[in-house]
Amino acid sequence: MKRLLASLLAVLGVGCTDRPHEYTVKSLADYPSPDVPPLDVLLDDLDNGTLEERRNAAYGLGKHDDTNIAPRLISLLFDSDLYVRVYAIQSLRDLKDARATLPLCELLDEPQPEELILSNVTRALAAIGDARAVPTLIKTLDSTDPFTRTNAAYALGEIGDPSAIPALQLLEHDAVVPMRYHDDGGVSGAPAVNANAMKAIAKIRGEIPKIE
Repeated sequence: MKRLLASLLAVLGVGCTDRPHEYTVKSLADYPSPDVPPLDVLLDDLDNGTLEERRNAAYGLGKHDDTNIAPRLISLLFDSDLYVRVYAIQSLRDLKDARATLPLCELLDEPQPEELILSNVTRALAAIGDARAVPTLIKTLDSTDPFTRTNAAYALGEIGDPSAIPALQLLEHDAVVPMRYHDDGGVSGAPAVNANAMKAIAKIRGEIPKIE
């Protein structure tokens, strides 16, 4: 049976903003939380539902604000379906449960992670704010993809650990402006990598507020 909205997958919704580049599914991201099914229904859908129901369940679990479901969501980070994984990441971001930090870092360490995974993981780590993610995020600053570099810089700024400052300073001359052209003709972008890195340093030093 269908619950929540039907998945409109691969809808891209980011322009030039201060927030990290993140792919989201607009229909589900905007779904009103009071209408999310009960927890037991979502858990049953995860185990016995159709692929669409499993995706919707992974999304809906994060709307219950119950940290007891964090281990179940963490187990979904390595699901065979990309979108189940993405919705689990977004739910863990909503819960802000530090138990997800190291498993999320494992996703960044994968040999060829999906762009969809990278963008959502960095935002989740930024929201959780656990300093254990800092070493992995620093390594991610070396990515050949400018979106990934700027997302990692954003996350480091939100976490606020001073140990990240030297690595962020190395991006001072990285003036690449991330741009991505999509099959539907749309374009997404972000400020230059060095601008994001310098802003992250300012956040760590307490010179500008973090994004809530």
